Amino acid sequence: MGIFTYTHEQYNYERLLPEAMYVDILQSFEKMQAMGLAQLRDYQPDQVFYFYCNFMMGLEDYEEAYRLLVVAEHVIQPDGKNFKACTLYLNYLQDYWTRKKNHAKAIEYAEKIIQLYENLQTDDPEFAWRSRFWRGFSKLSIADLMDAAGKTEGVERFADEGYRLIKLESPGNHCNIWIAEYDALRSISPSR
Repeated sequence: MGIFTYTHEQYNYERLLPEAMYVDILQSFEKMQAMGLAQLRDYQPDQVFYFYCNFMMGLEDYEEAYRLLVVAEHVIQPDGKNFKACTLYLNYLQDYWTRKKNHAKAIEYAEKIIQLYENLQTDDPEFAWRSRFWRGFSKLSIADLMDAAGKTEGVERFADEGYRLIKLESPGNHCNIWIAEYDALRSISPSR
């Protein structure tokens, strides 16, 4: 993973062109698969995949991003520390299927985000708020996708539930609201 860190930093400091980073990601991903992804659990693969997927989505190479996202979805299991990465993987997959006009598959991924947060029980008020936000955002997404698919039954219920969850106050630091909204908006492309 030292090589990943080095190339990532070179790219961040604009010492590596996007084209070279693209090639490096593809080569690194192939090497990771050849080694066996299970061997990488000690090296924060959720962060590596997060960068890789985010990079591909930024380049609008949705097919390559999809290939990485499918692997990430099956390799990275939520452990309480990587919920942000897992959420964004699922949200990117939802976006991929929305772009393909496969509303049923996109709804399936919005439902996976809801389940991800419903399955976690915590006393942390900030995480509880983030959980409400993402469940609400996903319910709003489902309402939008149902409407786009021409299914009107249940749209209003999902929209009302989504707005209700999102509007709940964040405890303490209101920066959490902005961070969650930024994550959500970053995962939505203007081309929809």
